[in-house]
Amino acid sequence: MPDIKDMEWDAYPSVSEALELIDQAICEKNTEHKNAEYVPEDQECGITENMFCLDCGKQLDIPEPDEDELRGDR
Repeated sequence: MPDIKDMEWDAYPSVSEALELIDQAICEKNTEHKNAEYVPEDQECGITENMFCLDCGKQLDIPEPDEDELRGDR
């Protein structure tokens, strides 16, 4: 059974995790993650589709494709 002290430490982020979250919040406020890279899915290599900020490393939501652009209704 885990010790109560172990459970207390698990409840709080480490200093490095807290600093990473602060860096990501600053990047989002200042640049809105404009410097992002999209990685398409590759089933042969087991890579999943994702998008991340090159400045802070935060994984971002993948934007939905614009249906008008896909249909050619410009």
